[in-house]
Amino acid sequence: MDDKKDTRTLIQTCQLDPRYQTLMAAFQQAVQPEAIDPIQTYLLIMHISHKLAAEEKALFDRHNLSEGKLSVLLLLRNAPQAQLSPSEIADATQVTRGTMTGLLAGLGRDEYVVRGEDPSDGRRHTIRLTERGSEVIDQLLQERFQHIERLFACFTASELATQCALIEKLNHQLALEAVSD
Repeated sequence: MDDKKDTRTLIQTCQLDPRYQTLMAAFQQAVQPEAIDPIQTYLLIMHISHKLAAEEKALFDRHNLSEGKLSVLLLLRNAPQAQLSPSEIADATQVTRGTMTGLLAGLGRDEYVVRGEDPSDGRRHTIRLTERGSEVIDQLLQERFQHIERLFACFTASELATQCALIEKLNHQLALEAVSD
């Protein structure tokens, strides 16, 4: 594909969303024409990121989950006897005890986890993954995998490798920018 066609495709994609139309118009007035390609690429990445995030949220919503709740379920699945104390879960997921209390309450209401007494200390509680919790993990991961597979089916292995290398390069640049700020 030639560069002019790539630029037209970027512009067309970004122009589909009014948020990006306004930004693009402002950038086109503010920068030299030769500086517009990185801006268009950035806007396209933002557009795709928002779409992917919305799809991810819809998937989680179908199962009454969030990324945080899924992290808890996966942590429990990999724990000995599929159970841990609330503080162990909070520490492992790097959230506050208060946040963990809320996550566990929601998971309990959906019957994905149950609270029990710690056999070694009756004053403490453990959280155990239920069969239903294990099933929802399997279902969500399967749906997610199938979606990703369909999404990337149009790319060759070489194209995926190139995309990955370019995204890693951009991620490295983001890290450098964060350090310099």
